[in-house]
Amino acid sequence: MGYKIVVADDDAEVLDLLVFALESEHYEVIPAADGIETYNKVVSERPDLVILDINMPGMNGFEVCQKIRENSDTCLIPILMLSSLAKTKDKVTGIKLGADEYLTKPFEVFELTARVEGLLKRAKESLAASPLTGLPGNILSLIHI
Repeated sequence: MGYKIVVADDDAEVLDLLVFALESEHYEVIPAADGIETYNKVVSERPDLVILDINMPGMNGFEVCQKIRENSDTCLIPILMLSSLAKTKDKVTGIKLGADEYLTKPFEVFELTARVEGLLKRAKESLAASPLTGLPGNILSLIHI
């Protein structure tokens, strides 16, 4: 597939599970264990997607999400928040700060990979849209011929 994903979680077992699950789907996975490391990797690696835990040392996932959205070089990267914070206010905070998806722990690997696939597909399609009309443009038109 060739997609690069930064995965951030301070729980080593969860991080290992995420890396294993995503690498099994042939994604290139870049792990990070805290918020500062995560943000630095997003800026340097320019991934196709970021999966963020919220409760991390250094910078929490909300702060990382906000910084990603404020940076013109990273603001369009899709973000999936994956957290044990399951209250509606936490989900709303994540979405308002710019997360594209919010999934709570414990999670099903199949659901996670389906959401990852959907986010990557939507991001690719939006980049292929004509900036003038917002309709499928040059790339998608060629694919469907």
